[in-house]
Amino acid sequence: MPMFIGEKPIGVITLYHLMQKDFREEELHFLEIMANMISVALERSEYYIRAGREKEFADTIIQSVTDGIITVDTTTGDIGEFRL
Repeated sequence: MPMFIGEKPIGVITLYHLMQKDFREEELHFLEIMANMISVALERSEYYIRAGREKEFADTIIQSVTDGIITVDTTTGDIGEFRL
């Protein structure tokens, strides 16, 4: 069963059975749903990892700058960091 994120193929799920078996339509549909859920979980985990790396990078930059820095959340207007 192929796994996709949108139109992009990202992997395959293979299902084995001990004996020769023709899978019913409901079983194949269930496997397709599981493949879609796993695809979404993989995509989200990649975003989570990338966001963590970007935060570490931004924190390193902020800590290494000797000038004053103010960070502002543009969606809420909250001041996140003030450094002199």
